[in-house]
Amino acid sequence: MVSTSEPDLEFNHESEIQSEVQIFYKDEEIANVVGNLLGSSNGLDRSRALHKYMKIGEKLYKESHQMDEKIRGFESCIRRSYFHMKPLDDNQVENWHKYLDFVEKQEDFDWVVKLYERCLIPAANYPEFWMRYVHFMETKGGRELANSALDRAVGIFLK
Repeated sequence: MVSTSEPDLEFNHESEIQSEVQIFYKDEEIANVVGNLLGSSNGLDRSRALHKYMKIGEKLYKESHQMDEKIRGFESCIRRSYFHMKPLDDNQVENWHKYLDFVEKQEDFDWVVKLYERCLIPAANYPEFWMRYVHFMETKGGRELANSALDRAVGIFLK
């Protein structure tokens, strides 16, 4: 779903700009806009569809750009992406926790799992990350993944 709070221009006979309204676009609505854009032969309908299409695209771009900037902030603080016996500095540990907090709030299960798996490489000697991962998995119904993580923590990294 895409939301926008920018003014939506209606192409009526007077071509007036309506007041600013919060609008939410669902995936099926976006598909309808694209269908209208491709299928309309009427110039007015095509103009409306093109305008909506451009507004949706602008909103998606802005949201993607903002997300990229947030991610870049976390990624730029990661100094070690490989396993090493030397402990991570406190800033690295704190960054991983904040990054994981941020991604968990996005509610994208696959993204969270991939980030935990990435985090556990440099932070393999930190039980707090293993326990956090297992707790997250158990709360989301991923018991098999949680058990697999525990097996790796005990079987590989504690030898």
